[in-house]
Amino acid sequence: HQKEEKITFDTYMDYVHPDDKSNVAKYIESAFSNKLLQEFSHRIVLKNNTVKTVQLIGEVICNHKGEVIEIIGICQDITSQLLIEQKLKDKNQLLLCAEQLTSIGYWRWKPKTNTVYWSENLYTMFGQPKDEELSFESYFNFIHPEDQNFVKEKVDASIADLNFHNFTHRIVTHNGEIKTIQIIGEVSADTYGNNL
Repeated sequence: HQKEEKITFDTYMDYVHPDDKSNVAKYIESAFSNKLLQEFSHRIVLKNNTVKTVQLIGEVICNHKGEVIEIIGICQDITSQLLIEQKLKDKNQLLLCAEQLTSIGYWRWKPKTNTVYWSENLYTMFGQPKDEELSFESYFNFIHPEDQNFVKEKVDASIADLNFHNFTHRIVTHNGEIKTIQIIGEVSADTYGNNL
């Protein structure tokens, strides 16, 4: 848009993607009636037909009578951010497919806080409900009783050496199925040599 050209609300609406015009109009109408502009995003079409996605954050200014006299705000181009997010979603979907095909899953454990993250397929492999909070004990309880001491030694050695000792052991799922899994990992530490 040329800077010297006069800008009105209609000027802005002319740039709004045809499929998003009614939604944008609803947000603006809501801003006038509720005296509050909710944060939202929509697409715009440039004069060269390039489509971008923008995010709007604003504030409604009223006079002493409560009448809207001005709406101010910022408009941020989030097109690249959305593309990155979509690529990440696509990669995660491919990773999930690869996990399912190869019967693998990835995990992360922070000993200091005992917080654990499992990938989706790891839940499936262990037969663990996805809505339950995880801890190291969640994993340890699956370990076959005859393998628990061995696993504890490997984990303790990995933390002490700051070098993960890969190992294989058995697990017992909730339905009593015995599986043999291989654990491969890497230890992360801060600059002081403390594990993270």
